[in-house]
Amino acid sequence: VEKGRRFVAELARGESLDWGVQLMPVGLMALELHSLRDGPPEESPAGGWNRAADRTPGRPRICAGDLVLAINGVRGNVTEMWQRWKEDEVVRCEIYKPSEVPICVVKDGPLGINIQSGEVSLFIDQLNPGPFTLWNDAHPGQEVREGDRIVAIGGRRMRASELLEALKAASGTLELVFAQGPHEFRPAPS
Repeated sequence: VEKGRRFVAELARGESLDWGVQLMPVGLMALELHSLRDGPPEESPAGGWNRAADRTPGRPRICAGDLVLAINGVRGNVTEMWQRWKEDEVVRCEIYKPSEVPICVVKDGPLGINIQSGEVSLFIDQLNPGPFTLWNDAHPGQEVREGDRIVAIGGRRMRASELLEALKAASGTLELVFAQGPHEFRPAPS
């Protein structure tokens, strides 16, 4: 599946006590997959999905960094989605594989972003004037928008807490990788 695309994965819990993935809310509308345990379906339904994907051309794998946009028809409300995830024996998940965009900005003061820290990314929940709006003006079609996530700094992927510390400590030119959120999370740049 191409980046920036959606697919549906149906998982059945069966005898397993968990799904074989760890999820974190990202913003108010989605859950971020931040780790996945491989294994047979009876031990890890998500790992079983991926084993089947490896044998089935065109079937996407579930990966860390993917976003869960809906669970069993519940969309846009992470609290209700989380309830479905915890309580239902079978979950039908709409999963989004984000496109990634590398950018360079100069940090010589405030960055002009408000962020929420997830487990494997930093979620942009507000974009204000600063280096990112300057980037957006100079790079139409590659804009950073609210709903996007920072997933790497200086070519390194790390946990969100480490990304945040690196972002705070950095100065000068920053090389960042953004995972673009789905269109409904990304208002047009102003």
